[in-house]
Order: sequence, then C-alpha cells, then structure tokens
Amino acid sequence: MKLPSPIPFLTALCLLAPEAGAGTRAKHPEAERLLESAKRNRGFADLDAPVFDSLDDGSNWVHGRNYKARIDAGGLTFIPFLGSEAPRDHPVVFRLQSASMGGDALPLHFDLKPIRDEQRVYVDHGSIVEIFDCSLDAVEHI
Repeated sequence: MKLPSPIPFLTALCLLAPEAGAGTRAKHPEAERLLESAKRNRGFADLDAPVFDSLDDGSNWVHGRNYKARIDAGGLTFIPFLGSEAPRDHPVVFRLQSASMGGDALPLHFDLKPIRDEQRVYVDHGSIVEIFDCSLDAVEHI
C-alpha cells in the first residue's frame, strides 16, 4: 500500500490524550444498522473478522465483538460494549497531541483522510503516520 507521503524512519514520541466522551450513543446510520442487524440475527459473538464502514467524510467505523470505534483524521473514538442493559455508551476519545524527534516538535497535519488496508487504518499527519490495527476484540495503536 502506498501512503500519501513517505514515512521517515524515525522514533517519535506520540502523546495520546484521552478525553471524556459526551456519553451519548453514536447516531451514525450504518453503525446503527449493523447493531440492529446483529440484534436480529446471531449477534456479534459469531464474527470472524471486524466489520468496517468507510464514509464519504473520510471516517472509518469498525465493529468488533465487544466494541465499535470511529477512526478519522482527528483520532480514535472507542466505544466499548458494556452490555445490553447499559443505560448509555461511554466513548473514550484519543487524539494525537504532539510528536517529537530529538526533543524537537514535529509539525502535525489533521486534514488527510485515513486510509484503510485490510484490518489496519493509517492516519497520515505529514511528519508521522498513526496506525490502528483493528482485531475482533481490540484496536491497537501502533
């Protein structure tokens, strides 16, 4: 897969700051359709791979056995499944705050759409690329 800009070989310090979510359920139609379909059919326990939906705005929704998540140029919103009786969702938002090399801050850009390749989503920030590896049970930031 060719990324929009070359990835320099460097070690960068990436600081992800969790932010409290608004506490409301996501209103994305495709995510809600997947959820309703799972409730009617066999549920998400029988999935053999995460389910993805790429939107026109560049965001990517992914649904695993016990979570759903949105990945876009601004970061990751992770929504764990807390059970059918949970009164509401509790999303956790992770956003790249800074990156540095040798103590010098690297410039970051947040305007490129993420690129999905199989079960990975790449978010290019110009001087650094975030990689989200999505599996059935987790999203790993590598």
